[in-house]
Amino acid sequence: MSHVYGDPAILAGIRAEVDELLLKKGCGIRDLKLDDLLDLKLTNACITEAVRLHSDIPAKLTLRTAEIPMEFGGFKIPQGATIFLYADAVHKDEKYFPDAAAFCPHRYTDPQAFNKMAMDREIVTFGHGRKRCTGELHARSQISALLASFVMRFDMDLVTDEADNRMPEDHDGPFVFDTANTLKLVNLRARS
Repeated sequence: MSHVYGDPAILAGIRAEVDELLLKKGCGIRDLKLDDLLDLKLTNACITEAVRLHSDIPAKLTLRTAEIPMEFGGFKIPQGATIFLYADAVHKDEKYFPDAAAFCPHRYTDPQAFNKMAMDREIVTFGHGRKRCTGELHARSQISALLASFVMRFDMDLVTDEADNRMPEDHDGPFVFDTANTLKLVNLRARS
């Protein structure tokens, strides 16, 4: 929410696409179905970008077992060794995500850029391959419904001028968790 409300253009874009969908469907926001929610391109791009920046993987690590002995980057990995895949090593790599520390959902709304990105790497917040989270689609639909409903109903201000009111800083260590209570969203009010 803080990224969306912190950028007036993104907030306006989400509101416009939700308005357009509601007009097209001729229904209220509570009547939207899963397929409708998945059609909200900017809304879903914001969700993808938020999970890229603020991965909730425990310790931001994914574990795998080496099925065969191998060498990677000059390191020998014996069969049976536990391999830690550090999601932020990809999620915040400038080589894959230019301006990686910035919240930029438009990196997923340009079809040509997105297809190239899909070939080069994958957001692994929900896991990868056969161990991918089976609840990912449900989680994304619920977050999309919440975000769409909230931005259509409420305005709010993001206070950023206080020393203790800031976005969590990026951390390089795998055992640092972002805290959810570092921002103050104030002056919540119904939209007129």
